[in-house]
Amino acid sequence: MVRDLRRLGQAYNSGSGAIRATIIALLDIIIIAVAFMAAFLLRFDFQFSVIVKNYIYAYQLVVPTVAIVALIVFWCFKLYHSIWSYASLDELIRMILAWGVLGLLGLTFVIVDSNINGARTVPISVWIMGMFFAAIGTTANRFIYRLIRHITKGMVKSCFRGWSGDKAWVKHML
Repeated sequence: MVRDLRRLGQAYNSGSGAIRATIIALLDIIIIAVAFMAAFLLRFDFQFSVIVKNYIYAYQLVVPTVAIVALIVFWCFKLYHSIWSYASLDELIRMILAWGVLGLLGLTFVIVDSNINGARTVPISVWIMGMFFAAIGTTANRFIYRLIRHITKGMVKSCFRGWSGDKAWVKHML
């Protein structure tokens, strides 16, 4: 398994932007699915048996739909063009705008769903928590690689310099 992860890392580093975009898109899908599952579990006090079967069915319909719409919105906001090592304030602003659009689309879906079905397919609290958790997770997904890379670069520098008391490096890291 470790070799497979190394190969994936090598493919990522040596590959084209398409490989990088695919990897981050898959991570976005996983994050969205986990975020909505966490929202459902939190809503029902972490008791899976209490969740009504209709809600489980709704989860199976809503999460793939939200994931696909999110991928399209992220693509429109060019969030798969500057990936991981170039995450910046511009990308953060685009993420906030993209999740604002997704929030409005989610609100529209809840209103239309309530009017058509006469009841909500998914509780409002699950929508709010799921969107919030997914927004935090997908945003962190873009910046965590850069943070880890920044920290490990600093560790490598400190290993080569030793603990010689180089205060300029410490100031650079802070």
